[in-house]
Amino acid sequence: MKARYSFEQDNMLAVAKSNKFNSSEYGIDLSIISPKFILPFASSDITKKYGLKTFVKAGYSFQIIPYYERPLRYLSLGYISKNNKYLTQFFTPFEINGVQYVNRSDAFNEFITQHSYYGYSYQDYFISSSSYALQWQNKNPEKLQNYSFFKYSIESAGNILYGLSKLSNRAKVNGSYQMFKTPIAQYVKSEVDYRYYKVEGKELTTVYRILFGGVIPYGNVSTVPNIKEYFAGGSMSMRAWTLRSLGPGRYMDTASIKYAMADIKLEMNIEQRFPVFRFLNAAIFTDIGNIWSTRKIAGQPGAEFSPLFFNDLAVATGVGLRPNFSFFVFRVDFAVKMRDPSLDPSKQWLFIDRKFSFHTNPDWNLTIGIGYPF
Repeated sequence: MKARYSFEQDNMLAVAKSNKFNSSEYGIDLSIISPKFILPFASSDITKKYGLKTFVKAGYSFQIIPYYERPLRYLSLGYISKNNKYLTQFFTPFEINGVQYVNRSDAFNEFITQHSYYGYSYQDYFISSSSYALQWQNKNPEKLQNYSFFKYSIESAGNILYGLSKLSNRAKVNGSYQMFKTPIAQYVKSEVDYRYYKVEGKELTTVYRILFGGVIPYGNVSTVPNIKEYFAGGSMSMRAWTLRSLGPGRYMDTASIKYAMADIKLEMNIEQRFPVFRFLNAAIFTDIGNIWSTRKIAGQPGAEFSPLFFNDLAVATGVGLRPNFSFFVFRVDFAVKMRDPSLDPSKQWLFIDRKFSFHTNPDWNLTIGIGYPF
């Protein structure tokens, strides 16, 4: 059993003014892991050969952000295969999630009414999915040497429930099949995450990373549940932008609420981490990336992914302090928008096309976090 609490703040000035973080989440997770491969007709030889284990997980979490509150419940059954020290595989044939949105603010209700693309994403959804993930890394904790990390994952949801509903001629509600009076989500999602760590000393490392992912809805629904979509900005992604304020594409939302989510994400990072003194480390970094929609969205020109996607890439650079307390790393990052694709092409590059803006549409962001971003 594990209890957890997390917070997220995309601008430390907001903390100083309100004495609270923009979003927080608490929850509890229960898990049982068996050293055996629990499946009919499975032999003990298979378990030993492939290092198979079975897990059952259940949990509940409650997220609070300024615009809404979201309880989330899940139950999953899956298998772990680790037949060598580098490769680990995860297969989860059964997972269900119940997603709800409660206490939505009037401003947010108005926002999703004006942006129908987001409105459908913020419906309550019933998610029944299967997934597979492969994780490979060759880090040797006993040696100072370069190493790599690679992860590929694919997830599919709603196919069985959609097929059973169609075969049994169940009636649709508002154009979709439902489970427990909630629309059944149907989508496929895949993601690749590769990192290369160039180790030059005990506390001196340069990290190169590229992440690419996409999710496509089909069948029963025309949009993806919000919890499965991508965002950019905040303490873990494109750090010069506040949380969920970048994109999609080159579209700039003039609404008072900045809450961009989309179906495709590409991000590339370079970060050098080095010691300052004793427990204090620092970093310099560059983030390049954006998010996109898989289709044109009415009222959001430039949001869709196209072959000329590189014209939509945002660029940020910054510095950070990383006090290392052994059991966790505290992180403070200051980042600057070097290229903002939402601006007119003649004003996108900082110091070349435009002057630094401190207040109106600021070119900087200060974030805090726990642990490394990647």
